[in-house]
Amino acid sequence: MTEVFLVTIKHDGEGYTSSNAKAGDWLCFRSTHNLESATHMADELRDGGNEVKVQSVLLDADGKVHV
Repeated sequence: MTEVFLVTIKHDGEGYTSSNAKAGDWLCFRSTHNLESATHMADELRDGGNEVKVQSVLLDADGKVHV
């Protein structure tokens, strides 16, 4: 299994052009294979006043997701 970390951010309604995203929706900000990098990204976003989560996702040999 391969572990991937998603850095998700709660959309504040500003500066995102997707017609499907609304204020309050959770969006994937970044993904990485490195937990330290994901944590650092999340800390910087939190310092900017954003609500952020880091989540782990496992990918199997077929590329399927296991939460």
